Amino acid sequence: GVATFMLRCEGELDLDTFNQWVVGVLQGKGIDIFRFKGILAMRGYEEKFVVQGMHMLFDGRRGQLWPPGEERGCRLVFIGRNIKKEDFEEGFLACRA
Repeated sequence: GVATFMLRCEGELDLDTFNQWVVGVLQGKGIDIFRFKGILAMRGYEEKFVVQGMHMLFDGRRGQLWPPGEERGCRLVFIGRNIKKEDFEEGFLACRA
Protein backbone atom coordinates (compact mmCIF):
# COMPACT_ATOMS: atom_id res chain seq x y z
CA GLY A 1 0.00 0.00 0.00
CA VAL A 2 0.84 3.68 0.01
CA ALA A 3 2.83 4.96 2.98
CA THR A 4 3.84 8.39 4.25
CA PHE A 5 6.54 9.03 6.82
CA MET A 6 8.86 11.75 8.05
CA LEU A 7 12.55 11.49 8.83
CA ARG A 8 13.86 13.99 11.39
CA CYS A 9 17.07 14.94 13.06
CA GLU A 10 18.33 17.87 15.06
CA GLY A 11 21.43 19.68 13.92
CA GLU A 12 22.99 19.68 10.49
CA LEU A 13 23.70 17.27 7.67
CA ASP A 14 26.79 17.00 5.50
CA LEU A 15 25.76 18.04 1.97
CA ASP A 16 27.99 15.58 0.08
CA THR A 17 26.98 12.65 2.29
CA PHE A 18 23.29 13.53 1.93
CA ASN A 19 23.56 13.81 -1.86
CA GLN A 20 25.22 10.38 -2.07
CA TRP A 21 22.57 8.87 0.21
CA VAL A 22 19.59 10.32 -1.67
CA VAL A 23 20.99 9.23 -5.06
CA GLY A 24 21.36 5.70 -3.67
CA VAL A 25 17.81 5.76 -2.29
CA LEU A 26 16.41 6.87 -5.63
CA GLN A 27 18.41 4.27 -7.55
CA GLY A 28 17.15 1.53 -5.25
CA LYS A 29 13.58 2.66 -4.53
CA GLY A 30 12.86 5.52 -6.94
CA ILE A 31 10.14 3.65 -8.79
CA ASP A 32 8.21 3.37 -5.50
CA ILE A 33 8.75 6.95 -4.30
CA PHE A 34 5.87 9.10 -5.49
CA ARG A 35 7.14 12.26 -3.81
CA PHE A 36 9.51 13.54 -1.18
CA LYS A 37 10.23 16.99 0.16
CA GLY A 38 11.87 18.61 3.08
CA ILE A 39 13.73 21.42 4.78
CA LEU A 40 17.30 20.60 5.78
CA ALA A 41 20.08 22.31 7.70
CA MET A 42 23.42 21.79 5.94
CA ARG A 43 26.76 22.29 7.64
CA GLY A 44 28.51 25.43 6.39
CA TYR A 45 25.38 27.12 5.00
CA GLU A 46 23.30 29.85 6.62
CA GLU A 47 20.26 29.12 4.45
CA LYS A 48 17.69 26.38 4.78
CA PHE A 49 18.02 23.75 2.04
CA VAL A 50 14.73 22.96 0.32
CA VAL A 51 14.67 19.54 -1.34
CA GLN A 52 11.96 17.84 -3.35
CA GLY A 53 11.68 15.02 -5.78
CA MET A 54 9.67 12.24 -7.31
CA HIS A 55 10.65 8.83 -8.59
CA MET A 56 14.23 9.17 -9.90
CA LEU A 57 14.38 12.98 -9.92
CA PHE A 58 15.31 15.39 -7.16
CA ASP A 59 16.28 19.00 -6.72
CA GLY A 60 17.78 20.87 -3.82
CA ARG A 61 18.37 24.57 -3.45
CA ARG A 62 19.12 27.17 -0.84
CA GLY A 63 16.07 28.84 0.64
CA GLN A 64 15.62 31.51 3.28
CA LEU A 65 18.17 32.18 6.00
CA TRP A 66 17.69 30.38 9.29
CA PRO A 67 16.24 32.99 11.68
CA PRO A 68 18.54 33.93 14.58
CA GLY A 69 17.82 31.69 17.54
CA GLU A 70 15.83 29.10 15.57
CA GLU A 71 17.05 25.57 16.19
CA ARG A 72 18.58 24.09 13.05
CA GLY A 73 17.20 20.71 12.13
CA CYS A 74 16.09 18.50 9.27
CA ARG A 75 12.68 17.21 8.20
CA LEU A 76 12.18 15.02 5.14
CA VAL A 77 8.78 13.54 4.14
CA PHE A 78 8.38 10.56 1.80
CA ILE A 79 5.22 9.35 0.09
CA GLY A 80 5.39 6.08 -1.78
CA ARG A 81 4.43 2.48 -2.30
CA ASN A 82 6.08 -0.42 -0.47
CA ILE A 83 8.41 1.86 1.50
CA LYS A 84 9.08 1.76 5.24
CA LYS A 85 10.62 4.40 7.47
CA GLU A 86 12.96 1.80 8.94
CA ASP A 87 14.54 1.24 5.53
CA PHE A 88 15.50 4.93 5.22
CA GLU A 89 16.18 6.18 8.74
CA GLU A 90 19.64 4.74 9.39
CA GLY A 91 21.08 6.11 6.13
CA PHE A 92 19.48 9.50 6.71
CA LEU A 93 20.88 9.77 10.22
CA ALA A 94 24.31 8.75 8.92
CA CYS A 95 24.32 12.00 6.91
CA ARG A 96 24.59 14.07 10.10
CA ALA A 97 27.59 16.37 10.18
